[in-house]
Amino acid sequence: MAACLILLVLCLTALFLGRKCRRDFVKTHKKALHLPDFLSCAGLYLAGLYRRLKRQDPEAREEERLLFVSEEEKLTEEARRFGLMLLLTLIFSAAGFLYALSVRLQTEVKALRRPEFGETRTVELRADGLLREENVRITLRGRDPDEESYEALFDREYEEILGTILNGNASFSEVRQALSFPSETKSGIRLRYKSENPTVLSSFGRISAEEIPEEGLPASIILTLSYGGFEKDYRIEIVVLQGETANLTEREQLEQLIREEEKNSKDQAVVTLPESLGENKVSFFPASVPPAVLPAAALILCLWFLIFPEERRKERLKKRERELEEAFPKFLLKFLMLRKAGFGTRRAWERILKETQSELQSGRKKTDALYDEIQLALSKMQKGVSEEQAYLDFGSRCRLPCYRRLGNYLSRSLRQGIAGGEEYLQQEMEKALAEEKNRIFRRAEEEGTALLIPMVLMLGLVMALLVVPAFMSFY
Repeated sequence: MAACLILLVLCLTALFLGRKCRRDFVKTHKKALHLPDFLSCAGLYLAGLYRRLKRQDPEAREEERLLFVSEEEKLTEEARRFGLMLLLTLIFSAAGFLYALSVRLQTEVKALRRPEFGETRTVELRADGLLREENVRITLRGRDPDEESYEALFDREYEEILGTILNGNASFSEVRQALSFPSETKSGIRLRYKSENPTVLSSFGRISAEEIPEEGLPASIILTLSYGGFEKDYRIEIVVLQGETANLTEREQLEQLIREEEKNSKDQAVVTLPESLGENKVSFFPASVPPAVLPAAALILCLWFLIFPEERRKERLKKRERELEEAFPKFLLKFLMLRKAGFGTRRAWERILKETQSELQSGRKKTDALYDEIQLALSKMQKGVSEEQAYLDFGSRCRLPCYRRLGNYLSRSLRQGIAGGEEYLQQEMEKALAEEKNRIFRRAEEEGTALLIPMVLMLGLVMALLVVPAFMSFY
């Protein structure tokens, strides 16, 4: 409950301080934020604090520049993310506070109602008044049956308990290891055992014979079932073949008291819970989940909001690099054909840009990273940057060896006045096609490797369908 209050106070403080922070920015970018003004302001305030605590990595700044992310877009995205984090923290903290308050206001449980005959019910309660709060699990069995039902009840319980007594042995005529003698059944029937051949098999189920012949030694156990003053004996014929108390904690003492009370009140409709344990007064309340779970869930979501943008940026960079790598052979082929048709480098790029723009407008393409880079290079030329520098920047921004070679060649050819260049472009075209072929083979191998896991699972399922029935037929 204290954790919920602390989180709630911190969130309200951030809201109060954030409302005074950069209202003009929030009003300008209100449509992009998709949040109420007070949450947007608080998110912008927290984003500023986060920037002060964390110095941005130069490599991350370079990657954002490659993805054409402006400073305003980044700040808007951060403000929206921190605003959502604040909203989630507020909701979870308020829910945790209300949940903790409802737990404290729960009615004290004085007695528990027994289930009907033949049923068992487990109740978990929280015990207050001990050194620390403890959850106690209580098992309530049904009320005692009438005398006419004892006979059928004992016969049914006897048939069910035989499997437990065997303890892994094949049958009572082939006992090779110790038997298991439970003290009572699930329904509360008491069990007593008496061995008629204690030198062969003890009353505790252990084999006591030292030398056992191959044909085995006969033994018998008298099993007595008792419940509510009614008893019945069963004789089990057996053939045996060649095969300290710890200190109880408070919780164990409390559970023992409840078990004794439950046994002593089998003819009553309710089980009275103990009011004290030694000198400590004990109170019971319905068990509940700790209220701190909700604020913890809010913190986990906040951490996810901090990590997710980094992963998303890396994924976008991988997608951009993949698009550039796949677009290079087609781009180089168009460029080579235009050069052979008499177009200059700049005019050829403008023609390619125009064709790509028409494809994007018609919907045949959704995104094109190469289109953005060509458009950026041509816009630099229009602003006065030399063609040599624009081509060099184009190659460095694409960050792939093939684009770097192309940018360096175009810059050098302009600087040194090299004419033609179709032979070099033809060689680059052959390299690009060879790399494209290798990339296709490599991707096919990766996809084949990824399919191995479901194939192995399917093979295991088929083997299980064949082998399991074969093994079951032996039993």
